[in-house]
Amino acid sequence: MNPWVGMAVVTGILAGGMWMVSKQARRWGWDAEVARKSIHMVMGLVCLTFPLLFREAWPVGALACGATLGLAVVRWVPRFRKEVGGALHGVTRASWGELCFAPAVALVFVLAGDRVELFAAPVLVLTLADAAGAVAGSRWGRSRYGVGRGWKSVEGSAVFWVLSIGCVGVPAMMARSAGLDQVVWMAVAVGLLATMAEGLSDRGLDNAVLPLWVFFLMQRFLGLEVNEVMVRCGVVVLMLLVILLVGRFSTLDGGALMASALLGYGLALLGGMGFLGVAMGLFAIHLFTTGHRQLGGVLRHGRESVFGAALAMLPWAAAKPWIGREVAWLGCGAGAAAYLVMMHVGTRRHLGRKGVAPLAGLLKVLVVLGVPVVCSDGFLSLTAVAIGLAGGAMGAWICAQSTKECGWDAPGWAIARGVMALGSSAIILGV
Repeated sequence: MNPWVGMAVVTGILAGGMWMVSKQARRWGWDAEVARKSIHMVMGLVCLTFPLLFREAWPVGALACGATLGLAVVRWVPRFRKEVGGALHGVTRASWGELCFAPAVALVFVLAGDRVELFAAPVLVLTLADAAGAVAGSRWGRSRYGVGRGWKSVEGSAVFWVLSIGCVGVPAMMARSAGLDQVVWMAVAVGLLATMAEGLSDRGLDNAVLPLWVFFLMQRFLGLEVNEVMVRCGVVVLMLLVILLVGRFSTLDGGALMASALLGYGLALLGGMGFLGVAMGLFAIHLFTTGHRQLGGVLRHGRESVFGAALAMLPWAAAKPWIGREVAWLGCGAGAAAYLVMMHVGTRRHLGRKGVAPLAGLLKVLVVLGVPVVCSDGFLSLTAVAIGLAGGAMGAWICAQSTKECGWDAPGWAIARGVMALGSSAIILGV
């Protein structure tokens, strides 16, 4: 088909679909979440036709730009917002989802190339699983967990996971990308990982995260042997079980627990089980401190806390092929130790305790650095311990100087995290 004709057809269907859904929503009094997700389903189902309509990437890119511009007009021009945008903007929470949808789908189309299954599966997850999970959570969700400034439900996440298995598995089987057993294991693992990513995303940012995340995961899983896929699925299930079993003893909210599980999986995938051990040690100290200080009803930490730990640890695991396992492992431990010292000092300050209890801080550092230190060169080990202590102390000092409030979401902590993560790179000097 001529690309200009295809673009005209897609534009007409999208505009007509939005108008029709908005009209029906007003006529029948649809729930705001149902109306909003109906628009997303129309957009997603139309996007699934792209591999049939277009052989080149530029028409899809042009459509994405046009759709995003049009949705921006609907969002910010009162007349269009009232007439056409009622179905999109009827929800009370702030959301940027409609502006993230088209660019993410266009990018996946470009990345997938001729692999139709690598395009269809992410779009199906975004179109069907995400929509069904949101509607189920808003209507029947009873077991809620906090995410940012909002909430999500266990019921909605469960519906999302079940449907995402089919959204991933069916395109892979139709394309005969792998054997049935490999596709099943992959669909279960990718579905769980996508559920975690969706669970920690709010304000509609899952529309940008989910398609790219599912694409990346499927691309990696389809290049593995069956036994490797099974191992990765096992790691995912292990991470999920950990947060389900001990999450109630933590000060992390639901979104932060999801982020913790993804961080553990990322460290294990990029670096190996030793890197996962560092993260588990950090989490164990967090649980011990929470119980020992009885912080459960005093503090509540969001995703930002986990993002700070990821900033200190993940780059080391990703750099392992270039700098070697020993340096990367110690660097990951040094970053975790630095972040741990910041947590130690910040918690004591929040509780009004005097001093910094250096011995307790040192013992915590040795927990996360113990195994890497024992298994590594002596000079590198001492460098890692020194960097961990110095980096954490520097980060805590920056936080204290830049803000009076030492909460994890305070601006000072954001600055300190960045400085601490960059400072831990000094471990390379020990090479």
